[in-house]
Amino acid sequence: MYVPLAVTLATAVAGLAATLFTQYQTKKREREASYRARKVEVYTDFLRIVETLLNQTKAQLSDPNFDEKKLHLDFATVRSKAVLWASPSVLKEFSEFTKLGPGNPFAAVEVLERIQRAMREDLGLSNGGLDQGFFVHLLLNRDGSRDYASIVKKRE
Repeated sequence: MYVPLAVTLATAVAGLAATLFTQYQTKKREREASYRARKVEVYTDFLRIVETLLNQTKAQLSDPNFDEKKLHLDFATVRSKAVLWASPSVLKEFSEFTKLGPGNPFAAVEVLERIQRAMREDLGLSNGGLDQGFFVHLLLNRDGSRDYASIVKKRE
């Protein structure tokens, strides 16, 4: 075999391999971007439901036309979409959330903290630098009047 022929063949194979790899990576990025958009939609819907529930507990924010049945239906829709699009860690926390009864609000906010952390992680966002209870603090204290530590101390 001629040396120039071997070099030409090796170059062609390497070029083809590089092209196929690049196409694979491009398709993978496009697919992941599509999945991310779906996840953001599901997670945003869930957070809106949580916000609606929290607003109902505050007299100045509650809606007199609040429809609890619609809220349950909305949550069922979010749960169904999450089964298709959410990561296993988010699904696990959703499952824990659905097991909670109305008698333990502290457990509910702790699960909500874990859900939000899992959602961020699933979207490729870092939770580094966010103290434990960061999301609970955002949910419970829109005015910043209490911190998570004081809430936990009251519980103990």
